Parts: sequence; structure tokens; C-alpha cells
Amino acid sequence: MKIAIIIPLTFIISGCASTGPQYTNFWKKEGHSYEQAKSGEANCKFQVGLAKIEGYLENKELLKSCMMKDDYRMGRYLLSKKI
Repeated sequence: MKIAIIIPLTFIISGCASTGPQYTNFWKKEGHSYEQAKSGEANCKFQVGLAKIEGYLENKELLKSCMMKDDYRMGRYLLSKKI
């Protein structure tokens, strides 16, 4: 009897929990959208790739420096839901 109540209640609660706002941490710049930040990151990745530096940490540090040079800092975006 308890299982018949617990299982549907679990589905109802988990369904409600997943309908909240979705956030992502990404590079953020005042007055720029998430899409513009993704474009800025793509440009920096291209520039880092041109440097042909081998090594994950070095490339990651170059990407960070490139983004910060363009006034980007880590921030949080509220993602809009696609209907």
C-alpha cells in the first residue's frame, strides 16, 4: 500500500524540481548576451589555436587571458527556455 503512494509521489516531486530556471556559468561581459560571449570564446579559441601551443594547461591559460583581455569574467547566465 505504501509503495502505491510513494512511487507516484516521487514522480510528481521530481517533475516539479526539474521545471525551475536553468542557469549556466560562462564568460560574462556587461551588456553582452550569452550568445555574444560564446562567440567571443570561439574567437579566443581560434586565436589560441593559431599559437600552436601544446599542452592543455597552457591552452587553457591562454584562453583565460584572451577572454579577460576582452573584459570577460566568469559569471552566471539565466538560460531562456526553448518552446
